[in-house]
Amino acid sequence: MNKTQKKIKDMFFRFLFLFVLIQLPVWAFADKFVNTQEIKGKVVDIKGEPLIGVNIIEKGIKTGTITDASGQFTIKVSNSRSILVFSYVGYLKQEIQITTENSLKVVLIENSSDLDEVVVVGYGTKRKGGITAAVTTIGSQDISRTTSTTTAGALVGKVAGITSRQKSGTPGSASTLQIRNMGTPLYVIDGIIQNESFFNSIDINDIDNISVLKDGSAAIYGVKAANGVVLVTTKTGKPNQKPQVNINAYTGWQQWTKYPTLLNAYQWQYANYMKDVNNGTLGVTTDYAKAELAKWQTGLYDPTTGQDYRGYDWKKSYVSDAAPQSYLNASISGGSDKVTYYVSLSHVDQ
Repeated sequence: MNKTQKKIKDMFFRFLFLFVLIQLPVWAFADKFVNTQEIKGKVVDIKGEPLIGVNIIEKGIKTGTITDASGQFTIKVSNSRSILVFSYVGYLKQEIQITTENSLKVVLIENSSDLDEVVVVGYGTKRKGGITAAVTTIGSQDISRTTSTTTAGALVGKVAGITSRQKSGTPGSASTLQIRNMGTPLYVIDGIIQNESFFNSIDINDIDNISVLKDGSAAIYGVKAANGVVLVTTKTGKPNQKPQVNINAYTGWQQWTKYPTLLNAYQWQYANYMKDVNNGTLGVTTDYAKAELAKWQTGLYDPTTGQDYRGYDWKKSYVSDAAPQSYLNASISGGSDKVTYYVSLSHVDQ
């Protein structure tokens, strides 16, 4: 290759490089001009009510817009493959891929996790972070995580300052609840004052949340709330909710972790014998009493005389090694824009 050809080649590549460099901004502007798209739409909730002030941005780009008083918005996107991000306080964030449609209707769903931060108190509801009083709230998931047959028993170990005592060992017997060992609290169920037995009869799977008021926050209920207040909110259906069926069940066996060792017949008679000896009230000769003890020690039955020196194992007769327990709860809930419903049936066998 001679010098002339080499010079012509270098000039050609320089011209090509300069041409591409000049055309890049033009192509970028042309692409943006061609693909820019204006999107209009409306943002509503599940009831169809417009949401005001919803943030709308194009994903990857900081610029955006918000909805007006009627929930309407207008935004220009950079290209036809853009993704719009809708965000609003108390609602789930939603991303929508742009299509050939220039009009959108967006429905935002409430964020149910935010509802857990709402605490029911005697004078309404408050955000958990804004409460300074001694109020403890427990949700439905924590309440139902138990094998207790009473609502009071389900709260044990889950709420600070709560003690529960079962009045008897009878299966399914009611439990008494005390707040800071001050006595029986006031029970308010769905805004109505109820007694302790009614509280224990509520199925644990029908409770939405329980708030325990331990101090001055209970003063609104007067002197009846001197021992604290237990506020119960039961589950209800939601507006415009399709029928939803829930079934909860479990089965298992209950067994003593520790049972006191009982005296047998001979040990019982010997204890009584020594008591009489020590008190000086034996009433019979010592030799006769010792002979009787010897018969109780043999544990025999004499059919000729009818004398029975056998003991009776009361524990074996009345206490099972593994007592079965079963539970079943079925509920259906739902609603329309005018009415909501929640129906539940439960059965406990202990």
